[in-house]
Amino acid sequence: MRRLLVKRFESSFGSFQQSIKNFLQLTTRNAEFIKSHGEYILDRSLMEKIYDLDADEIEEYLLEYEQQIIKGERPKNHRRYKVDEFERKEDFLADIESDIALFNEILGKLAELDLVVSDPKTQCLIENIEKVISKKPSKGEPVRKVLIFSEYVDTIKYLQPALEAKFGGKLVTVSGDLTKAKLKEINEDFDASSSIQKNNLLILLTSDKMSEGFNLNRAGCVINYDIPWNPVKVIQRLGRINRISKKSLTSFKSLISSQLKWELISLNLGKLRPIRCFLSTRLWEKTQKSLMLMRNHKKLSYSRE
Repeated sequence: MRRLLVKRFESSFGSFQQSIKNFLQLTTRNAEFIKSHGEYILDRSLMEKIYDLDADEIEEYLLEYEQQIIKGERPKNHRRYKVDEFERKEDFLADIESDIALFNEILGKLAELDLVVSDPKTQCLIENIEKVISKKPSKGEPVRKVLIFSEYVDTIKYLQPALEAKFGGKLVTVSGDLTKAKLKEINEDFDASSSIQKNNLLILLTSDKMSEGFNLNRAGCVINYDIPWNPVKVIQRLGRINRISKKSLTSFKSLISSQLKWELISLNLGKLRPIRCFLSTRLWEKTQKSLMLMRNHKKLSYSRE
């Protein structure tokens, strides 16, 4: 859970706040169940899978589990423990109350510092988008469009109101199921191979749902609002616009702190080395050079030949 919260905090204050609220609600429910039934329930299935699930899947699983308990349903893999039989019962109950107090304290600090409403990272995102879409394209170049990726649906939902307020109908968001109507709208504005070409949209805000299998190569800029711990996902995101047929200027931006950025780049370079045997020498050198340029805080851009 610590890993989950650190990743959510790095992603956005809104996503982090929602996680804390979810944990507070679940822990409070547990405390109430213990008081009313004298039992503690542990889902062994979740404990076994927790390192294989991503953050959104863990939270979704916990919320579904909570609803099952409220309805009186008992998942087949859960274990029930009599709290009165615990050797350190008082310590156990005190720890639960301590967690509840800590969650409330964190939520209080977020509200006190106004971090969710006045988020400097969100403002930085808006400024970067404005720089890209306000730049007049050179003769023969297409209108610049922007893709914004986040690992978390909560972050997408958190950013959507701020971006809609600033960019209005120029924004399209994918945070859940992708309907045929929305996919058609996206293809017409972002897929260079679409038979219908429109310029109604300039910005696509999406989770990693669209990081694979979609041609979004009318966009000229990818912004990573957060960085996945799996470096392959970063390559998949960039691949949405860095297509074989792409000839226009492409740029990639990552909105993370300088220190964290270099730590992640160092880690990801190490993870990427085993992949080298599957890539052409030219593509590998390009990938490595791109990551090293990010270390020097330079705008990463290049033209396909």
